[in-house]
Amino acid sequence: MHVETMDREGPYGAKEAGEGPLNPIIPAIANAVYDAIGARVESTPITPDKIARALKEQQRRLVASSAAPPPSAQPEPARAASGVSQEAPTL
Repeated sequence: MHVETMDREGPYGAKEAGEGPLNPIIPAIANAVYDAIGARVESTPITPDKIARALKEQQRRLVASSAAPPPSAQPEPARAASGVSQEAPTL
């Protein structure tokens, strides 16, 4: 149901319909956990099980990155984004 009425408190009669109060406590706790353990927990509630999973995932990534071959010493040549050659024209 849609009812149009003027609200004296909102700009141009507008009313809030969406976000409501945003609580900064939850992201602050998530960042504190990240600062403490070095692994990001991606969903709430933050439980000991989710913390353990985040630590295992972090460890798995560290092992995988240490097993990867080192990057080549030679950088790749730059390429034009549009597909046009960047070489100087020959005369």
